[in-house]
Amino acid sequence: LTIIGPVEDEGYWKEAGNKIKRLGPNVVVEYKGAVPNDDLPAFYQSHHLFILPTHGENFGHVIFESLLNGRPVLISDQTPWKLLEEKGIGWSLPLSATEKFREAIEQALAWNQNDFEMYSKASWQFASNYIKGSSLRKEYLGLFNS
Repeated sequence: LTIIGPVEDEGYWKEAGNKIKRLGPNVVVEYKGAVPNDDLPAFYQSHHLFILPTHGENFGHVIFESLLNGRPVLISDQTPWKLLEEKGIGWSLPLSATEKFREAIEQALAWNQNDFEMYSKASWQFASNYIKGSSLRKEYLGLFNS
């Protein structure tokens, strides 16, 4: 597990660190801190699954970035991204469903190369179709042409 992003709450990070220390020897956790935006595509590509059990997102740009980089996601149901399992691009689960989060992680760990490629392709295709079917591209271009 690789954790990226700045530490915003020292108390929360200390609690997380204590939990990380109690993980078994077969679980390796690495904290990278903030990753520059230019490095994010390579970062996504070097990992198999993006996990964000967030308490809320109005869009979830990092979730979309993961999908656009062909990486499935495991997120909470507190985002606009729903029915991910039906689409073959990940999971959107209630935060209270810790066992379901565990099951999703175990399922991803069990993927063979074909499974992983299927999820990756579906993730990229979903994000690509989202861009094609929305005004997102037009809005972004409008930002730069103003």
